[in-house]
Amino acid sequence: MIEAFGVYAQNEDAFSAAEKILRESGIMGVMSTATDPEEVARYENVQELINSIKDFVESQKEIADSDSSLSMFVQEVSPSDGYGPWRRIRYGPRCADDSPYGKKGWNSKRYS
Repeated sequence: MIEAFGVYAQNEDAFSAAEKILRESGIMGVMSTATDPEEVARYENVQELINSIKDFVESQKEIADSDSSLSMFVQEVSPSDGYGPWRRIRYGPRCADDSPYGKKGWNSKRYS
């Protein structure tokens, strides 16, 4: 089954591959019958992920010679600095010259 998922990921666009993987693995079937509030929230999160993948594929269709594969989607949503977007939201940018922390580093305004 996992080898088939790899083939889907390589040969189909991200949305088609993700849909097939979720359907054939049984994840969507199990999650769609959820009754616990936490399980329902997880199901909604997966639905939102699928919608994000669909939006990504549709936006890639507008670009000539674009790659709408699942691996490209993952590259697009992955943080390039090794830190998740949660870190930038919580702490601000990382010590760039235009950061609120100045050139000295984290919290330099507090100690200057």
